[in-house]
Amino acid sequence: MTAETVSGIQESLLVSKQTSIESGYNIFDEIIWKTRSQWALLHRSSEKNWQLLTKFIINSHLTVEEKICHKK
Repeated sequence: MTAETVSGIQESLLVSKQTSIESGYNIFDEIIWKTRSQWALLHRSSEKNWQLLTKFIINSHLTVEEKICHKK
């Protein structure tokens, strides 16, 4: 990356920051919101994975007769 590119990026960030301050828009609010939603999705996904893993482990240790009774 050249010095001109870095300077251009910094200038662009400053303009964006100034625009967001003037409009009342806060990029950090959006980042926090997205992070929280992703965390919630990850948490639900992990919880579901644990449920499936537990069910698999339990089912793998059951005999055929126990599996038939368990399904009813």
